Amino acid sequence: MVGVRPSPLEGTITSALTSAWPGRWFGTRIPARERPAEFARITRTGGDRSNLVQEQPAVLVECYALTNVAAERFAGDVWSTVAGLAEAVEWIHRVELTMPVNFPDPDTTTHTRYQFLASITANLEFTT
Repeated sequence: MVGVRPSPLEGTITSALTSAWPGRWFGTRIPARERPAEFARITRTGGDRSNLVQEQPAVLVECYALTNVAAERFAGDVWSTVAGLAEAVEWIHRVELTMPVNFPDPDTTTHTRYQFLASITANLEFTT
């Protein structure tokens, strides 16, 4: 039986960012120990199925750095890479982004957080 499932966005975005920015840390969790000066967490937060073969997932991108200036610059770098995913990944068709915003994380006192949201149009993955 053929079916569909959501596309693997968190891993795809994390891989794209790691390739674009070697030496920076990207993942789906905040590093537990010895946090690097800059790191970003990618989280799929929901979305909708557009039609039989496409979805419109929402993704939260949180960018952390030691100062506000560094976090804002880092978020801009990450933002530009995420904006280009429709050209870089064949099954991603459209990417709409909010602008990065300074949004302090009360659980992370050593770093400043800037974050933005991505609304993506992507193909669903077919399964057999």
